This record gives sequence, structure tokens and C-alpha cells, in this order.
Amino acid sequence: MSSWDVVNEAFEADGTLRNTIWKAHLGSNYLEKAFRYAHEADPNALLFYNDYDLESNPVKRRAVLTWLQAMRQRGVPVHGLGLQLHISIVHPENTQIAEALWEVQRAGLRIHLSEVDVSVNPLGQASASTPELLQRQADKLTFVVRTYQQLPGLSNMALLSGASVTRIPGCAATTSAPTTPCCLTTITNPSPPTAG
Repeated sequence: MSSWDVVNEAFEADGTLRNTIWKAHLGSNYLEKAFRYAHEADPNALLFYNDYDLESNPVKRRAVLTWLQAMRQRGVPVHGLGLQLHISIVHPENTQIAEALWEVQRAGLRIHLSEVDVSVNPLGQASASTPELLQRQADKLTFVVRTYQQLPGLSNMALLSGASVTRIPGCAATTSAPTTPCCLTTITNPSPPTAG
């Protein structure tokens, strides 16, 4: 394994640690323990913390970054931050995404864009995907990738992982309110906006 998501979704929207079984039994320093144990088990692996809404919630993002930076100062092997990027064609704004990527990069962490999906139907209304909506989806994903490519030290980053395509089978779509969030309709069949 070249990298691990060691801890996933440990923070609430307000930036506090979630009350989990891990926190209840191991205390609030369970994150540190998890990273140290993962490093002992696989010393050559890159170790990531992964969470959702970091691109749209600066309070949560700054709390996570503060926690990770404090662990790194204590010698805990934390190499990067995974942003899940469950986004839509309207939310978050492109400026919010760019701000998040630059803030993580300035913190000296590798960036892992995980579980990336772009919904074309964020309100869940009964409607079909149209060429215009699919183009907006492609434009949003293009913005994410191009913004990522503009970050300094790109060779030290980690972009999209296998996690970004593991969500394909379900794709969070229903027959009454399709969302078409994925960039691939199957592992080998790109959706129209990303084909070519």
C-alpha cells in the first residue's frame, strides 16, 4: 500500500471532535494513536486524514488543519488531508474550492481528492439530466482539476485515488430524482461530459 486514509470523518461541522466509539474508549488523542500505529504497521506509507465538507466549511477545515498541524509538531506522521468533495454544479462556489485547496497546500500537507462526485440535481427535484447540466458538471470538475494543477509543489501532492471511482455503482441516483453525480457511468464508460 502506498497510502492510507487512517482516520475518516472525525470532526463535526463546528470543528469539534465527533463523539465516536474511538473517542469514548481511547480519549480525544485517538487520532494521534491511529496515525502512530498506522506508521508502525507500514512505515513507508503516506498517511492521510479524510473528511467531508472541508471545501465548503472553513470552520471545520481550519479546526482539522489546526489539529493535524499540532500532531505533526509532536512528531506524528501525518502526510496529507483528503477532501471528499461531494459537490454539485452550484455548491460550493468555485472560489470556496480554490480557497480550501490553497489553504491545505499552505499548511504543507499533501492533498487527496477522494470520493469526488458532482451532482447535477442538488435539490433532488424530479428532472432529467440535460446537455447543459452535464456541461456544468464537466466545467465544475475541470475547475477542480485545473485549480489543483496550479498548486505549487504538485509533485508532492496526491490527486484522485481509487476512491474517486468506487462510488460508481450506486451513483446516488434515483429514478424520480436523478443526480448524475459521477464522472464515469461505469468503470470503463465515461459520462458524456468527460468523454474524450
